[in-house]
Amino acid sequence: WYANALCYQNLSPFVATFDFVWIIATSIGSGTAYQLLAFGSLGDFIHYLGCGIVVATLFCVSARAYDLYRPSHLIQAQPKIKGALLIWTMVFLCLATVAFTLKISDVFSRGTVLLFFAVGFVVIIASRIGISCVLRRMISAGALGGRRVALLLKGDVQRNEIAATFKR
Repeated sequence: WYANALCYQNLSPFVATFDFVWIIATSIGSGTAYQLLAFGSLGDFIHYLGCGIVVATLFCVSARAYDLYRPSHLIQAQPKIKGALLIWTMVFLCLATVAFTLKISDVFSRGTVLLFFAVGFVVIIASRIGISCVLRRMISAGALGGRRVALLLKGDVQRNEIAATFKR
């Protein structure tokens, strides 16, 4: 399985998993940091974990629906950063609406939620640019595998020109 791990077709699940993990880590880190700075205690780890899982699930499902995990969109990330930030914002607005409607908003610390939102906003921009740069380098180095293609030629065709086109 390792030989096929770095394949063009596997980019989407890898990046979605990366998003899921960093969102949960950001939730736990921002919650703990805020509680430590504001109150001198670590706060409720399980609460931060649960909030992170909910946000990560909503973000990843929405990003998938918005087609943000398509390999071509990952390679040229600049146009899709706005979409990712819009999804991030909508997830938090949705959660705030649900918390208010269910009258459980007192469970959420405003400082923790705002810090989680702000850190996530920055991480989305940095991760999308970073993923794009890494993928471009991998493609130029030939480290990212793809599907094998057989090309059957008939007639007088310049094979070198066709080969050069497919190497791009």
